[in-house]
Amino acid sequence: MGIAKFIDHSILKPQTTEKDLEEQIKRCIGLKVYTVCVYPYWVKRAVELAGGELVVCAVVSFPFGMDTKEQKPSQCLESLESSAKELEIVMNFLTQEETKPAVELIAKSGMEFVKTSTGFSFSGATEEDVKLLYSVSRSRPKIKASSGIKAKEQGLGFLLLGAESICIF
Repeated sequence: MGIAKFIDHSILKPQTTEKDLEEQIKRCIGLKVYTVCVYPYWVKRAVELAGGELVVCAVVSFPFGMDTKEQKPSQCLESLESSAKELEIVMNFLTQEETKPAVELIAKSGMEFVKTSTGFSFSGATEEDVKLLYSVSRSRPKIKASSGIKAKEQGLGFLLLGAESICIF
């Protein structure tokens, strides 16, 4: 299975320089990954560097979702105006009990994906996370397993559990 088409590569370290961005996007193009995720600040430059070879995704309210309800739409609009093709909008941290109604709302909104984590929580993606999201969503929205994925076998395992995308850092 060609796993690269399922990969979102995140370029989200706060110390990222333009040179880092250029190198990582060049590498992602070479590997034929699907998406690069960047802060809204980097969207325009990432789109230029990707040259249509990658989808550029902007993270909104990353990593903790602690922006106000007025700030999140503003970040979304600015990112879209800068040519981002996808948005990852972070909700405030949820308990397992809050996950089901949140996923149901996301499905009703028409959003395409729900993600296991931002990578700043206690652990990366777990089998339990993917199973929980799959049991609630039944692939609508699709599931993105994110963070802590270090090996191809691990990523393939998440895809076999129902995830349709994996996010690596």
